[in-house]
Amino acid sequence: MNRLRRLTVLIISLIALGLIVPIGLAQSGSTSWSAPENFSQQPDGYSEAPTILCDPYQNAHAFWVERLDNNTASVLYYRSNVGGAWSPPLDVVMTGPVLSISAVLTPDDVAHVIGQTSYRGDLFHTQAALIEANDAKAWLDPVILAARVGTSNVFVDETGELYVLFDQPDDNNMVHTFYLLHSPDKGATWDEPMTLFTLNTPVPAAIPARIRVDGRGRFHFVYQIRSLQYGVYSLVGYRRSLDRGATWSPPLILASGNTSPGVDQIGVFTFGADELHLTWDQPERRHQWSFDGGETWSQPITIMELGAAFGGLNVLDKDSAGTLHVISAVGDGVYHATWDGQNWNPPELIDGRFIDPHNQSLAICEGNRLHVVYNDRTGETEVWYATRQVNAPRIGARPLPTPTPAPPPTSTPAASGPAAADATAAPTLSAISRQQPNYDATDSALPIVLGTVLVSALLIGAAGVHFIRSRS
Repeated sequence: MNRLRRLTVLIISLIALGLIVPIGLAQSGSTSWSAPENFSQQPDGYSEAPTILCDPYQNAHAFWVERLDNNTASVLYYRSNVGGAWSPPLDVVMTGPVLSISAVLTPDDVAHVIGQTSYRGDLFHTQAALIEANDAKAWLDPVILAARVGTSNVFVDETGELYVLFDQPDDNNMVHTFYLLHSPDKGATWDEPMTLFTLNTPVPAAIPARIRVDGRGRFHFVYQIRSLQYGVYSLVGYRRSLDRGATWSPPLILASGNTSPGVDQIGVFTFGADELHLTWDQPERRHQWSFDGGETWSQPITIMELGAAFGGLNVLDKDSAGTLHVISAVGDGVYHATWDGQNWNPPELIDGRFIDPHNQSLAICEGNRLHVVYNDRTGETEVWYATRQVNAPRIGARPLPTPTPAPPPTSTPAASGPAAADATAAPTLSAISRQQPNYDATDSALPIVLGTVLVSALLIGAAGVHFIRSRS
């Protein structure tokens, strides 16, 4: 009996020391970053443009694009962790070529995804109720909203109304007119495009831009001018509107450059009624903030010293304790840091492989669970996922509510205006459903089961040895 007790104590000690720990269990309660895992699991495609969002019930939802057949076709993929484990990758919508996507969740628990077929290509929209998002048949066939689009971004205002920002460059890519599309019924129909303003550039350029809305309904617009010829000209700036886009403040130029690598990757993030944060690369990652809705600004500070391989936006989010987190990337690393209200703490490494990570996205669910996705461009060309629990109050996840049955909406493009007038006929786009890949060994609850079986086998074996010896 003493031997069995000693063996049992040894096994429990190994578990306590972390030498026998199921991978999934370690991730669920870990206070350090999990090892990056292949999230897209699509070796035959080129996985890119991931984004991850948290719903009001503290569940995470991820979207990305698979480029197929030399970029002649693309597939929108979706996963969620509703119920506690990540669902398998699901192909929900098939389209032609896709350059980029952005996604939001509206208060009626619907996921909206917009995408572009190319620079100066078509802008399309698709949607599905979250409760049905794991069924490809629930996703609407993409509808083209505008043509000749330079860049685009989707957002919601403080009331949950759905908007799309896009620009149309002239033939020389030196005059860019920005428009705002609004859906009064959360994606079912779209108003005519509203003209915001025109930005002129000294050289042919692209102007990625974004709008976020604070709790008082102020629109915050950020933009980055990047010359089509690399390194010739770049600029990042900010404007705001107090009347929902009717008029705009003069530009606040944050940084500019006319040599390589220049400045790039500006993002805007709002929290509550008045808190606002801007980030950009020059190439060190920079941060500036306002606590009065953009009326006054702090001096810019450095988030972390990283090189010129700009991976994507420095994405920000807050945990339930109010701590601000950032995820940033460079050619050979993905990093995380926290802000103390004045300065950024030293960064910690999430992924140190030389894979040229891009398009990092961060969502904080359950108050203290960080979810990060990003794609690599020189490795396996997959989307990768890492997670971490931080020291903040936990908010328990809840199941998605079942909505009252209603006829599904049918999206229609804007009736007129400069975007719709030049729109080409929509290509044949339809959802597809293929056999789903199996879970990886690090996915879902499988590691927990394997670890539990291992421990159970050791205990049962020890008990068996004791029983045989006791009868001999």
